[in-house]
Amino acid sequence: MVKPNLIIGYGNTLRRDDGVGYALAEEIVEKAWPEVQALAVHQLTPELAAMMAEVEQVIFIDAQGHWQAGDPLITLSSLQISGQGRSLEHHCSPGYLLALTQALYGPSPQAWLLAIAAEDFSFGEGLSEVTQQAKGLAKEQLRELLGLPDC
Repeated sequence: MVKPNLIIGYGNTLRRDDGVGYALAEEIVEKAWPEVQALAVHQLTPELAAMMAEVEQVIFIDAQGHWQAGDPLITLSSLQISGQGRSLEHHCSPGYLLALTQALYGPSPQAWLLAIAAEDFSFGEGLSEVTQQAKGLAKEQLRELLGLPDC
């Protein structure tokens, strides 16, 4: 049975804070949130469009670079269909994936981008203190958006 919500966390786990979307999605998979299918991926690829066609709502989670003190730790924004973001590489933007979903399968799901503050993109693993704090806030924001109780 397909769940109505899809969370796609993405980023490079070998570039410290860039992996925060991936890390949060992995945590959601481990906790098995009800009514949610979560994926942790290194990059967005066209194959995700088929999964997106099966859900009512998709939430993309990514690192928001160049964070500075005083900036919000998380931002949640509605996504629109966009033809931009295609390339010869095997990588897509969230807006382009929505366009691809619509072109191939019909109406695309409601979509959101949850951007998490990130400040350290150096080589290595683990999250900076700021990004770890922002990840916790992002998790709370996701629960609120999905109408899930705190656990």
